[in-house]
Amino acid sequence: MLDGIAQVHALEIVQLPKPGSMLEGQPVTDQTSRRAPIEPIAHALLSLPPGSVALAALNSENIYAVLNRLGIPVPCTDNSCYPRNEFDHLWHIVLPAGQPRPLAFTELRYGSGWQFSAR
Repeated sequence: MLDGIAQVHALEIVQLPKPGSMLEGQPVTDQTSRRAPIEPIAHALLSLPPGSVALAALNSENIYAVLNRLGIPVPCTDNSCYPRNEFDHLWHIVLPAGQPRPLAFTELRYGSGWQFSAR
């Protein structure tokens, strides 16, 4: 999904933590915990200059923890409360520079209620 968007806009995809880098004394691989990106991604998003736009792809193992680090109240910071059959969430967040809470937070569902129509 991100590959196509990045290509259209001539943007580089940045994976955090970077594959091959060291994290807690271990190399980052496909087997690294899905919770490992929480701090690096939250830090990167919070460190963006004012006016920046970012698209982050996360998963059920880390999304609530990252949202929490961005100042958004969440029901839990692990995936114990994440709806198991819902993988069509999209969040739009506006973070004002230097503020502890988002100016805007909108949760959208891009697959909810969608039905194929054969015309």
